[in-house]
Amino acid sequence: MLQPLLAETPNSREILSETLLAWLESRDSAPAIAAKLGVHPQTVRYRWKRINELFR
Repeated sequence: MLQPLLAETPNSREILSETLLAWLESRDSAPAIAAKLGVHPQTVRYRWKRINELFR
């Protein structure tokens, strides 16, 4: 099911997986996930956009 992530670079795969896992565990908003990951909320939104593009 996660095969689309394999096309990403190892670093990108790790970052996107971390973001996806944080969302799956909490189903929180971008600001809440950003606080958990220690990044800016816009970074989470960008990552979420990439995840959606990969899994279309």
